[in-house]
Amino acid sequence: MPSNIFVECKSNFNEFPKTLGILDNYTFSAKDLFDLKGHIKSNGHKGSLNKFEPSSSTSPIITSLMREGAKLVGLTNCDEFFYSLTGIESSFQQPENWINTKLVPGGSSSGAAASVGFDLADFALGSDTGGSIRVPASFCSLFGIRPTHGRIPTNGMTALAPSLDTLGWLTKKPELLSKVGQILLKNYSTQKNKINKIIIIEDLFKYSTQQVSADSKQWIKILEAHFNIEAKTFSAIDFESSIMDFQIIQGWEAKLGLVKHVKKHRLKLRKNIKERIDFADSITKAEFENANKNRKNFKSRIDALIEDDCVAIFPTTPMPALNKSKINEELSIFRKKIHNFTCIAGLTGRPQISLPLKIDTPQPFGISILGSLNKDEQLISLTEKIYLEKR
Repeated sequence: MPSNIFVECKSNFNEFPKTLGILDNYTFSAKDLFDLKGHIKSNGHKGSLNKFEPSSSTSPIITSLMREGAKLVGLTNCDEFFYSLTGIESSFQQPENWINTKLVPGGSSSGAAASVGFDLADFALGSDTGGSIRVPASFCSLFGIRPTHGRIPTNGMTALAPSLDTLGWLTKKPELLSKVGQILLKNYSTQKNKINKIIIIEDLFKYSTQQVSADSKQWIKILEAHFNIEAKTFSAIDFESSIMDFQIIQGWEAKLGLVKHVKKHRLKLRKNIKERIDFADSITKAEFENANKNRKNFKSRIDALIEDDCVAIFPTTPMPALNKSKINEELSIFRKKIHNFTCIAGLTGRPQISLPLKIDTPQPFGISILGSLNKDEQLISLTEKIYLEKR
């Protein structure tokens, strides 16, 4: 298996329980933050392999998929401690973008996206705190779901920021959104809740490049025959302050766990990751408490704009996949803009699915559907309907 996608794993996958079920004949990979009996998790950091003991048990998420017939094919590379959205911050060899190897794959679930993109797995488990499923889905033209926060337990996974962390998965096959969801989502329902309106978040189209905005709006025309569509501006929401609140909450929670772990073992980090860890370590409790209060206000405003029987649509990322050769000069602009698009689901806990817009475009990007809390099934059903319309 390619060394830049999968990490070395000494566990014998054939020893894990596997029975027939709805995922029979499907293969999957898992980001190297899941417990796997006999395996030492790297969390994207090579130095960790010499510091820790192998896991004594396997994540119940992985076990539940195997019990439905899915075959685990490997554990995937990721950005160091999941603190990046580019996909090129692992201390191992970097995973590639399957559409164009000159482009970044998006992170931190970069190896997960690559495993699906290069057809080494039918679907891939990853994590999403600030966009780590959604950004790779956008940059690699995949389906990627960030479920409602808390609907899938994260025990057996390394935490970054527990109040923001979710498990998610990536696939080229839209039917695997529902098949995997039936197994992983608590109280999965086949009832199709009616969507009364689709809201277009105009602000996020304005923040996007001309190409992303124009192509996304053209794509939305598919929906006009089936849904009531309304454009709204979110000008009352201070996204810049909300992004800082998100980063403070993420950093404070990382400080209480992950940062202690890094400091205790004196792990050497990549430059960009170290800067984020240092920022997290500098956050005060008062700053966190203020940001957490602001999060509640942010959620209330979003709830008022996106009613319970509505979904919102906007580009997953404000720009197409970035070129590796220009990443250093574009990174600061990318980081400043991207959180406008990813912080809504993070701060509100809402589910979001990124759909591939165009696979044949030189620089891929996706479009997202954001739903109401615990309406993941509604989003999955809508995604499948849209895909059939497009096809």
